[in-house]
Amino acid sequence: MNYLRKTFSVILFILAAQIISAQTVKVTGVVTAAEDKLPLPGVSIIVTGVTGVGTITDLDGKYSINVPEGKSLSFRYVGYKQQNIVVKQASVINVVLESDSKMLDEVVAIGYGTMKKSDLTGSVTSIKSDALQKTPAAGLDQALQGRAAGVTVNANSGQPGAAASIKIRGIGTVMGGSDPIYVVDGMITTNISFLNPNDIEATEVLKDASATAIYGSRGANGVILVTTRKGKEGKTNISLNVYAGIQNRWKKLDLMHRDEIAKTLIALNNITSEKNFFKNYGFNKWLGAYRLGNSPYYPTLKSDANPTGIDYANIETDWQDEVFNENALIQNYHISFDGGTANDRYTISAGYFNQDGTIIGSNYERFTFRMNSSHKMNKWLTIGENASFNFSTGRNAMNNNSSPGASVLSAALAMAPWDPTHYGVGMVTNPYSMV
Repeated sequence: MNYLRKTFSVILFILAAQIISAQTVKVTGVVTAAEDKLPLPGVSIIVTGVTGVGTITDLDGKYSINVPEGKSLSFRYVGYKQQNIVVKQASVINVVLESDSKMLDEVVAIGYGTMKKSDLTGSVTSIKSDALQKTPAAGLDQALQGRAAGVTVNANSGQPGAAASIKIRGIGTVMGGSDPIYVVDGMITTNISFLNPNDIEATEVLKDASATAIYGSRGANGVILVTTRKGKEGKTNISLNVYAGIQNRWKKLDLMHRDEIAKTLIALNNITSEKNFFKNYGFNKWLGAYRLGNSPYYPTLKSDANPTGIDYANIETDWQDEVFNENALIQNYHISFDGGTANDRYTISAGYFNQDGTIIGSNYERFTFRMNSSHKMNKWLTIGENASFNFSTGRNAMNNNSSPGASVLSAALAMAPWDPTHYGVGMVTNPYSMV
């Protein structure tokens, strides 16, 4: 009886093994990327619903796996859309994975290459091109203002096109300066003014000490990685970006007028004769006697003897209105062409930026041209170029960072309101005389 039971058990085991073998099929194939048709190594291939059954593609994107008939294969790769395929019989299944823009947004440049944000332990802030273009700015340094935590952007002056001062997590350095370095497509620079913000694809800010492991002591103040736009496979894309606007002074100071200043000066001097002189002879003669004196560099005052002289009593100049532009124009034009094939990519762009300062006489004008292309010769060789041309010109007004006597703004606050903006021809040839 025991012998029959053992024999029956062996027969059932053999039959079960044959049934399982008959239900398992072998699947092979190659996994490639949709954008460049190149094989993808390291793609995870998992049999859904079966624990512990899976494989990955080799360096050539090839795979081989035994799959229970009727089950699905799940193909997963970082930056690409997941694809599920039901297996019905032994066959060759070649899979083409399409890129997933949502997942690509989670990949950032870290100096060595790229990494998913979830796998990153260092402090990195990523700013996309759309965020940089929300604020009209001449350069990347100004566009970064308020876009990244721990990054402080301060304008050194209100001059059009003036570079901003960037501090990453405060001031601390071994190099004697406090500004970060910029790495544009792998090239290190300390001046970013040559780059048009419209040419930027993405920006990453390396804020912690790990930046020094990549760039040495130059990265002690932080590193700003800039990736410019590159052509993509497909038809040629033409992009045009245009904006224009006006700028105005934010606030006007409330200053004393002509008569208020005169009465204040007389009250401060507290001289009875001066008070009586002003009361009896009026503003013009008081100005000539107590403020202008006999200098030949002032015009002749209007009087009965000189009816054609200048009448200071009827002049009320607001010097703040005179030195500020009412509506300062800012405008930007940018056009780009990009496209390519599986092996060739190209991008060409040109930009024009013009900004008038809110102070008269100041302005900034810049023209940029950028071109890059690449050609894949074979699997291991790609050649190309990345060229930039920048021409800029500007005119600055003396500002408050200069000596107070030479500053336009401080001079506007100190100028007497009874002085005219222009003197007539021949008005300063004769000195004023009290005789």
